[in-house]
Amino acid sequence: MKRQLTPLKFPLNSLTVAITAAFLSQPLAAQSNVSDIDPEEVDTLVVIGQATSGLDNLITKEELDQLQATDLNGIFRNDPAVTVGGPVSMGQKVYVRDLGEDLLNISVDGAEQAAGIFHHAGRVSVEPELLKQVEVAAGAGSATAGPGALGGSVRFTTKDPDDLLEEGKNIGALLKGTYSSNGGYFKKSATVFARSEHDTLSGIINLVDSDKGNLEDGDGAELAGSESHNKLGFAKLVFKLNEEHKLSVSHENLEESGDIVYKPEWHAFGSNGVGYSERNRKTSILNYSYQPSNNELIDLSLNLYNTNIEDARANPVWGPESYSGGIKSKGATLENTSIVDNHKLIYGFNFRDDKSTYYNDDVTETGRVWGLYVQDVINVNDQLTVTTGLRYDAYKYTDLHKVTFKDNGFSPNISANYDVTDNLSFSAGYAKATKAPTVQDSFIISDSRYSHDENLSASKATNIELGVNYDIENYSFSAGLYQTKIADYIDGLTPWDKTISNLDEPLKTKGVFARAEYQSANLTLGASIKTSSTKQAGNTVTRYVFSSGAVSTGDALQLDARYQINQNLQLGWNMQHVNAINSINITLGGEDLTLDKKAYTVHDIYAQWKPTGKYNLKVNFSINNLFNETYLSHSSVEDFTSNSGYGSIVGYNEAGRDARITLSYQF
Repeated sequence: MKRQLTPLKFPLNSLTVAITAAFLSQPLAAQSNVSDIDPEEVDTLVVIGQATSGLDNLITKEELDQLQATDLNGIFRNDPAVTVGGPVSMGQKVYVRDLGEDLLNISVDGAEQAAGIFHHAGRVSVEPELLKQVEVAAGAGSATAGPGALGGSVRFTTKDPDDLLEEGKNIGALLKGTYSSNGGYFKKSATVFARSEHDTLSGIINLVDSDKGNLEDGDGAELAGSESHNKLGFAKLVFKLNEEHKLSVSHENLEESGDIVYKPEWHAFGSNGVGYSERNRKTSILNYSYQPSNNELIDLSLNLYNTNIEDARANPVWGPESYSGGIKSKGATLENTSIVDNHKLIYGFNFRDDKSTYYNDDVTETGRVWGLYVQDVINVNDQLTVTTGLRYDAYKYTDLHKVTFKDNGFSPNISANYDVTDNLSFSAGYAKATKAPTVQDSFIISDSRYSHDENLSASKATNIELGVNYDIENYSFSAGLYQTKIADYIDGLTPWDKTISNLDEPLKTKGVFARAEYQSANLTLGASIKTSSTKQAGNTVTRYVFSSGAVSTGDALQLDARYQINQNLQLGWNMQHVNAINSINITLGGEDLTLDKKAYTVHDIYAQWKPTGKYNLKVNFSINNLFNETYLSHSSVEDFTSNSGYGSIVGYNEAGRDARITLSYQF
């Protein structure tokens, strides 16, 4: 069965009409002056529920605006713990501490992006324009991270109307335009947001359209098949029934299309041609919260979601036929937080149901996981915080041959943070996580030769962390070290192996992280270092072999500076240097292979200007890869071309110099 994806349409459906009608009838606030306070720049605090510090990160809306992020690479560009390789957006995969998407729990407003459609493409599909923040929890840790978080979790949160509405106003709009020199990228965005007079009802509608041509690397070579055309329609409606009850419903329709290289994580060559591809993600989400006043035992939240991701791609070398597949996921999380004396108890239930389908032949796989969890944050005294938790997950998976696998497991954790003084603290953590087999990508199940070892069992991660934080006056310092071991890692013995089994030797990664920062009224200076080593059976891990599971990246140094010249003008600079990894020797299919990962240094500069002195009009300018470095990211598919028989195995170089400008006007 052949299936064409439905083009993106975002008509005035009932949700859109409800938002529009509810607010066009509302009177505008009497105050007409624009406030000097930007609603998007209000500080955000996120509590992850983990006492171990120094190893997690929160990316704010302000940082995303400064970066003028247009894809995953842009979102995580300045986070040394998170890497994304490749200039082709469909081929970008997320790695946290060198562990990839297959080992992470990734969600958008609670809706998990549970599986990939094509193993040569990335799993995560998100529009940066929507994002309020991105929360990264590195390594197995809190029981609240969700099922399968062997390497941690990444949580994308979209904006609410209140994040954009100016105090004292009930309706507004934000218009944005972005131009990028490399690839001739142009993006248009329009957002309307409003609330009722008594703030019982609010809503937001966001429409985005962008076009990007083929990029060029630092040598001026065209990266064929790196173009894209993106469309987004997003609507969210928020009901505040009273001070205690809040309900939000949202729908997102995101489409990416273009003449794109068939295997987008590789460069274009003979059999990997450039053809028309499209990917659609449609997600509907309901979030409900109940926070009764004067009752510390109840802080209840409910999340329901339904996500459908479809991918269709053509390779002209093989003929005009389009190959297509999809992943459908629906799930729920019910969670409550209770304060009992010095205990903060977070406990709940997760459920997710997945279906992977290869449309051309109507082949399917199904999977299901449910879990129970509890996390207890204990304030032992003014100096010591201890958190401990446990989750239980039960998996059921039926493969393309209708063989069913079942597994379950417990995942305990404990961590502590001790404040030696008001300025100095130490932390330590230990955690386990479990992930059993789940649905494979839709293109893999098109090949009936794929099968599973009948004794296949869950992978089990063990993570150990140590951290230190020191803050005094304008200075701060944090550092940590970690070690993660994943036993019974699920994969084939080679990239072309058709039998999925548990590898005999565990996947191991370890590393050190440190950051120092100075802050004054106008100036911020920072320096970060990251070292890591990721191996399996003595071999250095490569993306080519481990795909969405793991990668190896060189030791990295990141420097950053930000200077607020006055309240209307801010300048910034970021630099990242990644050391080479030389003489990587691996054995693959009985053959000894050698490769190198070359060092590179990339500089970015940016500026933000408010011409009117108010937040309503902003001009953001940046130049990424200022000195036009030609380099292959360590998170991309490595260069195997020096090995006989592997002459086509290499990813694309990253984009060369790219000047961007964004104009935004809010009224």
